[in-house]
Amino acid sequence: MMTSRKPLPSCSIKKIVLLVLGAFFLCLASCFDDQAPSDEAGALRELVRKTIHSFESPLLEALKGHNEEDVQDLLGKIRTEFSAGRDPANYAVGLLDKDGVVVASVSSGPASPGIFFSRYESFREVMKKKKIVSVRFYLQSGHKLMTIVAPVQNGASLQGILAVTILDAEMKNRWGITEEVFLSLNFNR
Repeated sequence: MMTSRKPLPSCSIKKIVLLVLGAFFLCLASCFDDQAPSDEAGALRELVRKTIHSFESPLLEALKGHNEEDVQDLLGKIRTEFSAGRDPANYAVGLLDKDGVVVASVSSGPASPGIFFSRYESFREVMKKKKIVSVRFYLQSGHKLMTIVAPVQNGASLQGILAVTILDAEMKNRWGITEEVFLSLNFNR
């Protein structure tokens, strides 16, 4: 025995359709919600952009025919820009060639020229997209390194990569930025 269903009143169907559409547009809006970063995150983003832009030409020259000492001096200046008024030991800067080999670095530890990073996903992502990427690395001590990996370009041609690393605690203390916020920052806007 089959029972027949009563059709829904047309006003109920309209309500259901409106609710579904409303939910869809709310979901869509949340997917594209492009909130402005906090003042601190915005300050970090502007520091990154300004520093990369102002050192772009010297970095390109350093990648052409580098004298390691001159490159380390240049990276030291970039480190000073980032650490202004803070403990520079919380910052490190490295320059990689387009093959992922460290040309020079400046940090509180020993220099690391010749180390090969081409297998790192962040390196490959920057090389492919030619965009600034934020990544997290871990030290054996358990400390987290928040790293900004930026392309060094001559026009559209990528010549190398600049990596600026900031200890997680410094990121929180100076800018009030958590790891999650840092990793979600878009430095390319």
